[in-house]
Amino acid sequence: MTPEITLVKFNETGIQNIANFTELLERFKANVLAVGGKYEAAYLTQGRYDAVVVTQMPNPEASVSAWLPIVEEGWTTETLPGIPENAVQQVIQNSRQHARSRQHA
Repeated sequence: MTPEITLVKFNETGIQNIANFTELLERFKANVLAVGGKYEAAYLTQGRYDAVVVTQMPNPEASVSAWLPIVEEGWTTETLPGIPENAVQQVIQNSRQHARSRQHA
């Protein structure tokens, strides 16, 4: 499963329907479970984004399937797939090996 951090902005429709935030979040949680993902947390935020949602998803298609019905309700999203801290060293090593193999090709 891939950790995903989703940055949320409410468009005009989302702002007008802010009273439905909890209901939409519950629908999203059900969507995440239905596509085989795991909901972790949601936070309302101040600043450039209105909310941040943290999930784990099996693949990008599952993520889109879970988000699509919510986006239609006035949420604009930007999803950032995350690399867990315990996997970072392996990613760096793989990247270096790939770069070396391209140099020798």
